[in-house]
Amino acid sequence: MKDKEILNSKNTDILKQIPKSWHDIDWKKAGKEVAILQEKIVIAGQYKKHKEIYKWQWALINSFSGRALAVRKTINNSGGKTPGVDGIVWKGPKEYMKAIYDLGDLIRNSKEYKAEVLKRVGFIYLKVIIRQEIKDL
Repeated sequence: MKDKEILNSKNTDILKQIPKSWHDIDWKKAGKEVAILQEKIVIAGQYKKHKEIYKWQWALINSFSGRALAVRKTINNSGGKTPGVDGIVWKGPKEYMKAIYDLGDLIRNSKEYKAEVLKRVGFIYLKVIIRQEIKDL
């Protein structure tokens, strides 16, 4: 397909129905849908079509496939069993699906979201070590 045809095609909804459980998700189709949306973002960027970029970014963020793959990537990485800043660890398929839906709610109500302050751990200790090394030179 040519770049212009890809940008103009409206069919990105490969997952016609939203799965009821974690095990019902067709990961191959979800990955394909996300790849198509990412490709459209890249092509729109090459043509410097900023409205198209925002449109496809919005579509990617709001797609079930995008959220499902984000949750899957989070739980499958090396720190997947470690609690995050919020202290929550997802255990099992029901909690994974709940996380996907909660992420959708968070995106839809983004004005209500308030980010926590970033904690700087070990920064002072690092400063002391650097100062000590400079004195030793």
